[in-house]
Amino acid sequence: IDEDTLALSVVDEGVREGSFLPLSHTVRWLREELWVPSLSFRGAFRAGEGILERVRVFLEEVFCLPLPLLEEEKLRRLDSFLSREDESCQGYSGVK
Repeated sequence: IDEDTLALSVVDEGVREGSFLPLSHTVRWLREELWVPSLSFRGAFRAGEGILERVRVFLEEVFCLPLPLLEEEKLRRLDSFLSREDESCQGYSGVK
């Protein structure tokens, strides 16, 4: 964080002016930081292409990614925690 990203003077100016949109700082950062989601509708679809097809392709790509694995020590600690919790819940029916 620095003076440019914090932009207190810009906040002050935007409040005084009633809008941040025309300020050069806003325009510059918007152009640098704008995120456009990959599944958003940004215009006309090509023939035969619809949002459901785009979602299907996106999900196929996501499900083909390898799952992140925990380190052995973290897995061991997680297993230990879950075992203790399982033991402490034995006989609990959820009904009081």
